[in-house]
Amino acid sequence: MLTFQKKERLCNRTVIDHLFSDGKKIHITPFVVLWEQPEEPMDTPLKLLITVSKRNFPLAVRRNAIKRLIREAFRLNKQHFVTFLESTHRQCNFCIIYTGSGNDSLKQMESKILLILQRLQSAYEKTAG
Repeated sequence: MLTFQKKERLCNRTVIDHLFSDGKKIHITPFVVLWEQPEEPMDTPLKLLITVSKRNFPLAVRRNAIKRLIREAFRLNKQHFVTFLESTHRQCNFCIIYTGSGNDSLKQMESKILLILQRLQSAYEKTAG
């Protein structure tokens, strides 16, 4: 289950606009995370959007390399959160916005992504009570 499939990517423009206007924020340097629980049922427990600023990284090669690192870190660490969402019959849309300088290694990104997923899980547990 260490995959990141097309159906797990957030692509719908209206959902993305709603996420940016009404989503909750989590700040974990070098990331800003917007998340929400969707009202309509989805085919997967979570959908993810990854963005890297063109202003901070004008070269597409560098932006894409950073996005690849984030995707890989997410792919390796998502299983615990997906299992939690499936067991509680919940779903999550979220966007990871990279705001760092681009000097982060895969290991550093992995630890931050793991922290993001733990914070999302604790936020979902709080809303359950």
